[in-house]
Amino acid sequence: MGASVSSILVALLLALPLVSADIIINEVMAKPQDESLNEWVEFYNNGDNAVDVAGWKFGDANDNDTIVGGKYGNTGTIINGHGYAILTDDNTRAYDNFNVSSDAIHLYVDDTSLGNGLINSGETLYLYDAAGALVQQVSYGSTATDTAWALIDGGFQQQAATAGYSNTGSTGSGPVQAASCDWSLEIILNKTVFTTEEFSWKMRATKVAGDATQLSSTATIEDAEGNVTKSYTPWNSEDATSQKTSSSYSPNLQPGVYLLNANLSAACTESDMSNNKAAKIFTIKGAAAESPESSITIDAAVSEKSYKFGDTVMPKVTIYRGDTQKYAVTASITKDGRKAGEEMTLHAPDKFTTVTLTMPIKLYDNCERSLVAGAYELRLEGLDTQAAAPITIENNCSKKGAETRHIESSTMLIISDVPSSLAEGSMFNVSALLFHTGASRNVSLWSYIQKGSKVYGKQEVKAEIAEKPMSFVLNQSLAGIEAGEYKLTIAFLDAERREIDLPFSVAKKLEQEKQEKAVEAVQASPAPAEMQEVSGAAVSEVREKEKPAMREYNANAGTKDIIQYGLILALGALSIYLLFRRKS
Repeated sequence: MGASVSSILVALLLALPLVSADIIINEVMAKPQDESLNEWVEFYNNGDNAVDVAGWKFGDANDNDTIVGGKYGNTGTIINGHGYAILTDDNTRAYDNFNVSSDAIHLYVDDTSLGNGLINSGETLYLYDAAGALVQQVSYGSTATDTAWALIDGGFQQQAATAGYSNTGSTGSGPVQAASCDWSLEIILNKTVFTTEEFSWKMRATKVAGDATQLSSTATIEDAEGNVTKSYTPWNSEDATSQKTSSSYSPNLQPGVYLLNANLSAACTESDMSNNKAAKIFTIKGAAAESPESSITIDAAVSEKSYKFGDTVMPKVTIYRGDTQKYAVTASITKDGRKAGEEMTLHAPDKFTTVTLTMPIKLYDNCERSLVAGAYELRLEGLDTQAAAPITIENNCSKKGAETRHIESSTMLIISDVPSSLAEGSMFNVSALLFHTGASRNVSLWSYIQKGSKVYGKQEVKAEIAEKPMSFVLNQSLAGIEAGEYKLTIAFLDAERREIDLPFSVAKKLEQEKQEKAVEAVQASPAPAEMQEVSGAAVSEVREKEKPAMREYNANAGTKDIIQYGLILALGALSIYLLFRRKS
């Protein structure tokens, strides 16, 4: 009888209904402007209960990738009921180029592409749960550029992207996203060099596409050290039809070089976020500095370091242009008349102005050992003056088998100082200034954080540069990056690709350090005498008993749980009754 009851129990338990997740593929962006880094897929939880998608698989007919989370701000892999999640590859720029809802969970695959890459002509996509069971498969057709395939009333249709929002015209849950639009932002400065008394600025937003909306904006002025000296909120949910110009601001600034940053947000869905930011570099000159003689100073710290061929030398220099018509300053590193790196040329600002900056000079790789290691001279010449500093260069070859190419460049890239140490989760701006002589040319500039082969937060801008200097701001975030040693790479591409590596460290937040030190102190304290004799097996048993009960999120918990638990209790009671009846 006991064996029969056990068989009945097992059979009934196996007959319990399986709980299926309500996660669906809701939107597919297969053909963005930059397909290698901007493809994404939107998930939607169509149920009332949260679902954990950790370890789920997403893919196509050629490749499946594991879903993980926590890298781009919203941590975790749990999608709440009627909530959204955005799935990208691990080098994505989608969050910079699309208006993604701040409530959407950020997921990514453990690969550099979604599946084998989303095919523009259409394909079938598959979603599997952690146990390998097929949750959903969807198909889409040939895709227009920057148009998403969205699930609307049970079928896929092409529409403007609504990442993390309800699809346009959808009968599903969630708020309907506002109409699509595009607004651009510009900073208005009538020149780049001012006295304290004459400096003023304002900003203007212009509608590129869409209807009237409400605009909000912020702006900051940073000094040469990256410190914010002034903050502004020109607009806060203010109505705008086709164009809106802010009031004029005239802050009292000390002489120096400054960076003005401005950001814009609209109440509608922006189709192009790249034109919602603007930046300008400007100089406040001091009357007391109006000496007729120019001067160039090189910070002594550059001579205290040792460099290898292939490195980038980053001297900090101060240049004052006096009463002279000359404006060019040339930087070179030489030994016995031979150049050891690229020669850089900077155009100094107006007369009687001072600028302090970090000037990158790329050393040659010297793979064929045509240059001799040892003492070299860093020299800056121009404005009827000059300055020099000694540096030491060691042998090195970063490109195996490569030939050294001496590039006489007419373009120079200047990077503002980057902090040597930053806290986890913080953000910082990378300010770049491009100087160019000669014919106009197209350039690309991007930055990213790197540790080993892992790359974080790629940012990119493209522009056409001519004779006048151009400024760029690349925003970097440390969200999801653990404490450790990293390097910030600034890459510049015109006719040649050049890179500048700036090492820095990421420090743990103070609260986290305190908690870890407290845990270490407890672990280091001696155990009581009565506990020191306990065997390893006994300790493991005690620890297992101390573990709290864990409950996983389930897509269809609630009524089904009550029915299942009731059925199990009833079967248990039946077993006890049959057992006592047999004994009696």
